[in-house]
Amino acid sequence: MSEFIRPHYRNAPIAEALIDIRVAHPDRVTMEQITLAADELTELFPVRHPMNVIEFGFDFGSNQSNNSQEQAGLRLERENRVLQLQRIGFTYSHLPPYTNWETLRDEALRYWEVFRRATDQSAVSRIAVRVINKIPTPQAEIALEDYLSVYPVVPAKLPATAKAAFVQLQMAMPHVLPAAQAILNVASGHADTNGPHLLLDIDLFAAGAIEGDEAIWNTIDKFGIEKDVIFEACITDKIREAIQ
Repeated sequence: MSEFIRPHYRNAPIAEALIDIRVAHPDRVTMEQITLAADELTELFPVRHPMNVIEFGFDFGSNQSNNSQEQAGLRLERENRVLQLQRIGFTYSHLPPYTNWETLRDEALRYWEVFRRATDQSAVSRIAVRVINKIPTPQAEIALEDYLSVYPVVPAKLPATAKAAFVQLQMAMPHVLPAAQAILNVASGHADTNGPHLLLDIDLFAAGAIEGDEAIWNTIDKFGIEKDVIFEACITDKIREAIQ
C-alpha cells in the first residue's frame, strides 16, 4: 500500500478540529495544579473561564434534593483557539479559519507539556482526534451522492432528495491501533448564518492505558493521518473542487 499524501485545501471546511487526552488518574489532579498550568499560559490565553460540574441528587428519606457544584477545570481562549484544562484531562481546539494539522498538533503538544508538568500525569486512559466539517451546499435539499460517498440509500419509489438526513457509522480501526475506533456522523439539511451545509464529523479514539509522551503522541500522529484518509474516502470530486 502506497504512503498516504495529505492534500491541502485552501478552503478547508473545518468548523472545529481538536485533540483530546484523558488522564489515567483524574483523582490525583487538583484545581491548584490546573491553575498553575493556566497561569503559565496567561500571555498566550488571556481569556479564562471556570468549568463546573453540577451534580443532581434526591434523598427519598428526607424528600429533599441534594445538588452540588464543583469546579472541574478552566477554559482558556484566544483567537481561533480554545484550551480546556480539566481534572479529567486536556482538550485543545482549533477553530476557523483552519490552518493545518501540523499547527494544531505542535501547539497541542506544547500546551500538553505544560499541563503534564503541572499535574504530574504521564499515563492516559483515552486519546481522541476529532474533526467537524461543515461543507457548504447550494441548497438544503440535495442528492447526497453528489457530495459524499457515505449516504442513506433511498428506495426508487421515494423522492430522490430528502429535506434532512443522518447517518452514523461506528467502526473498529485495528489497522491504525488494536483498540482504535472511529465514529463517523453525516448529516444534511442544516443551515446557519453561512447558509445550508453538510455535516461530516470524524471522531477517532482509543481507550486503554497509554504511558509516556512518545506513545501518546505517536497515537495522535496516527489519528492525524487517518482522519484525512477518512475525509478523502467520504468526499466526491465536487467537494474537492469547491474547497481547493
